[in-house]
Amino acid sequence: MRSIAPLLTILLLAATPALAESGSGWVEVAPQGAGFRVDMPSRPEPKRAVNSTFLGQVENLRYRVVHEGTVLVVATAELPMLARFTPRAILFGEVRKSFLESAGAKGGDLQDLRRGDEKGRSLDFESVDPDAGREGYAEFFIKNGVVYTFMGEVAKGKSRKSVERFFESARVGE
Repeated sequence: MRSIAPLLTILLLAATPALAESGSGWVEVAPQGAGFRVDMPSRPEPKRAVNSTFLGQVENLRYRVVHEGTVLVVATAELPMLARFTPRAILFGEVRKSFLESAGAKGGDLQDLRRGDEKGRSLDFESVDPDAGREGYAEFFIKNGVVYTFMGEVAKGKSRKSVERFFESARVGE
């Protein structure tokens, strides 16, 4: 079985943007029909890609904002039909593995997570390259055949205020 490193890219996708002002210069990102919403410090430019994985072709779209040295990403990817029959624990394990490989990071075990009515997994991570000096946090959800990824990354020792606001506003299933 091949690695699904391209799945990380898949995880970093969403749909057409619907943005609303949410105060303090932040905007609500709530793409119509994408099934999530989150506040970000500026209007992100969506990036679309199609990746080939051992699960098949996967179209993805991600929203990424860099704000005062903080990187915030929200993404969705529709899983190929084959993956929908894979047990969730295995899918989350593969998501973790490909996320860390693609991010050039190392991280601990996935932790159970509940955000509203949705169950997911969370992960603390840090860059493998000690010169990069980056650390972060990611949350993963799988709902109705879609993988949702929320990720915040900062320089070690720097404020996580933007990351905290980002995750406090994140919702799946809306």
